[in-house]
Amino acid sequence: MLNSDLLNRYQNVTLLAAAFTIPLLPTAAPFPIALFTILSILNIVKTKTVSRLSPLSISLILFYLLHIVWLIGTENMGRGLFIIEVKLVLLVVPLAFLGYSFKGRKTLDRIQMAFVIGAFIHGLICLGQSSYRYYLLNESHLVFYTSGFSFMMHPSYLAVYLNLAIGILYFNLWREELNLNWILKILSGVTILLLSLFVFLAASKVGILMWAMIVLIMISYAFYRAKNKLVPFIGLGIIVVFLAIIPKVSPVTSERLGLLVDIISGKTIADNNSTESTAVRVLVYKTDFALIAEHPWLGQGSGDFRDALIKAYENRGYMVPAKKHYNAHNLFFESWIALGIIGFLSSVSMFVFLFYQAIKSKNKTFISFGLLFLLLSLFECSLSIRLGIMFFSFFAVLYGQYELSVKIDSNLETD
Repeated sequence: MLNSDLLNRYQNVTLLAAAFTIPLLPTAAPFPIALFTILSILNIVKTKTVSRLSPLSISLILFYLLHIVWLIGTENMGRGLFIIEVKLVLLVVPLAFLGYSFKGRKTLDRIQMAFVIGAFIHGLICLGQSSYRYYLLNESHLVFYTSGFSFMMHPSYLAVYLNLAIGILYFNLWREELNLNWILKILSGVTILLLSLFVFLAASKVGILMWAMIVLIMISYAFYRAKNKLVPFIGLGIIVVFLAIIPKVSPVTSERLGLLVDIISGKTIADNNSTESTAVRVLVYKTDFALIAEHPWLGQGSGDFRDALIKAYENRGYMVPAKKHYNAHNLFFESWIALGIIGFLSSVSMFVFLFYQAIKSKNKTFISFGLLFLLLSLFECSLSIRLGIMFFSFFAVLYGQYELSVKIDSNLETD
């Protein structure tokens, strides 16, 4: 007979499985999420109680419901329904947590470590397949970079997973209650360096910007916390050495960053036939602004905004984004184009609630997660594909609900 405690243990197992599969096998992640949802329903029926939802969780639900409402008047209903199906996790995950309650900080720690292990194994698999192709199949050294390295998913999404794993490991080093011995601390440090190497091999420009941001946070926090200031200086020295060898280990990464600097500085001008990714993004953003100005209040509709975007590329003569059917490459612009001003405000509100709760709780990994996903969302339509939707829904709701539980139950602890 299933009792509440047993159901809670089963729910914890499904959360561990979800956290492990999100960075490693994202196509498998919906299965533990579905099982978690079923167990939550059983728990609600068994206990006849529901947990409170955080404002962050509610904001995800409202963002999803807006897409349903904006189906009204949509001409391309097929695409609209597809978008509703893809974004369904934004509704399911928050509602599933109605039937779940945290019993202690160890549960959150285990879920985070499951994610770290999944991300690290993913990086090792990528390194292994690149080594196999280079050394045994005699392929070009380019198999170690960008999509040659990150062959299972878009490099930017692999990078955000790896960077969050770095943040989790680093902030765990400062938690005295974990009582980590020197062996575990050294192992964590080596793992952080390997995860950093994987970020640079993935060679996503936004991924490297994320890494730089996380490292800056890490160094600042080390100077704040360390009693012996020599420790953060040693860490800074290691990072400098790491950065010094990157151009030799990953020349492709250096080249891509150089192109980014040239475009930002104006040395390279984006024209209609540009093929370099940063230059193409400039064309995409110009189109985004034009479409926003065209329908600023109500938007193009849930199912029609992509068609409007492609048509605008063609009318402007932007060959590459038109041919490759590029999206808006910005979560907030896409929300505005599709749903109008209320969609833009809804997308912004999710991050407002996230940072309000994260900063108020002083949860460093929660803050790091928010910053990483915000940076990703400035350059990608992060809630338009499952890689981003599953990741954001899971961790935003997980952290949000945990911190709400801490507020309700003083026996739980935050960072």
